[in-house]
Amino acid sequence: MHQTENLDDAYLGSGTLLKRALKKYGSQQFTKEVLFVFDTFDEMKAKEREIVDEAFVNRDDTYNLNVGGEGGWYRANQTYTAEQRKELSRMGAAAMAQMRVSDPDMSARLRAVSSQNGKLAVANGHLRHQDFTGKKHTETSKQKMRGSQAGKHVGVANVQSKLTESDVRAARAIWERGSPTVGAKALAVKYGVDESTMRDALSGKTWSNIK
Repeated sequence: MHQTENLDDAYLGSGTLLKRALKKYGSQQFTKEVLFVFDTFDEMKAKEREIVDEAFVNRDDTYNLNVGGEGGWYRANQTYTAEQRKELSRMGAAAMAQMRVSDPDMSARLRAVSSQNGKLAVANGHLRHQDFTGKKHTETSKQKMRGSQAGKHVGVANVQSKLTESDVRAARAIWERGSPTVGAKALAVKYGVDESTMRDALSGKTWSNIK
């Protein structure tokens, strides 16, 4: 069981045996597949209880030590503040981005899984695209935007840019055009910049010093 706002947060599990296996073999030897997405923790807990029964735990090819529905992650997660959870998610995404750079084959597999998970979440109504179609900025908003950009540079020369070089490298490593989870819109939200800024960084229009 896992609760997240980022389907690509690199979480692979917290069980004792699984952690040992991850340390021994490396996380690149494992593939994560999202089986179900729920709106509430109780629904998630009930489904895990249904799947991870005593027979499942007793199998030789599983890592679970206890029957489902009472996983340790939920209780442990309550000890973290919102900022700590956000930072852990950021660190996980950065680690996954670095891993994808070093292993192109795994990167391709993860993009396929991430795309499939995103489509499933959208189809089930758990995730929706943020779309500005049909909307218009007010004149006041336009003036504010013009003022906020006045005299600024772009990319690496922009000392006020919210994106850092490591952000751009990490974003480019996981970017998948049109993906609801790792597309330009989603990455813009993740890194706290507007979509056009992210698109320029991803395409190389800005931050052209990064190859």
